[in-house]
Amino acid sequence: MLKTISNKTAIFKFKPQMEPVERVVPGEIFRVITNGCYAEEFAPDDEFTSEVVNRDEETSEAEITTTGPIFVEGAEVGDILKVKILNINLSSQGFVEIAPNQGVLGHKVKEARTKILPIKDQQCYMGDISIPIRPMVGVIGVAPANEEGEFGTSTPWKHGGNIDVTDITESSVVYLPVQQKGALLGL
Repeated sequence: MLKTISNKTAIFKFKPQMEPVERVVPGEIFRVITNGCYAEEFAPDDEFTSEVVNRDEETSEAEITTTGPIFVEGAEVGDILKVKILNINLSSQGFVEIAPNQGVLGHKVKEARTKILPIKDQQCYMGDISIPIRPMVGVIGVAPANEEGEFGTSTPWKHGGNIDVTDITESSVVYLPVQQKGALLGL
């Protein structure tokens, strides 16, 4: 039976010490249910006129909802964790957001806006326009070393984090440095 790791427990920081939500063994195939970038659940026709952000309860900083941490049995400090992304299943909807001072044209944006868009057959639909999509894993990382401290999930660093590499898609392999016993993987 395939182990499923729920998205009901999320982390907003990669910390040296985190309580794992699940344990896996090397070579085990498991399924991780992830949230969208901000973990919001939208009705198909919703449109918002304010920014959609998830905030870390401790710091109120905007962070990306990350499922985990997952303890990998036998992973020791100094090892390299090899993670194979076998499959990415998408929701039936996603969203596009614009916000002042964000992105290439952010200087022209006066007010944040979010629009819910349907997804079907690897296409995102905006009215009559269909846009091909290529699902990817934006955040993937492990617990950092003690001396490095903690990092918000939106921060990329040696431990991984929000690396937003569009090549981390189905059939990809990601290598991460194990800096804590069990690696404590999140994605």
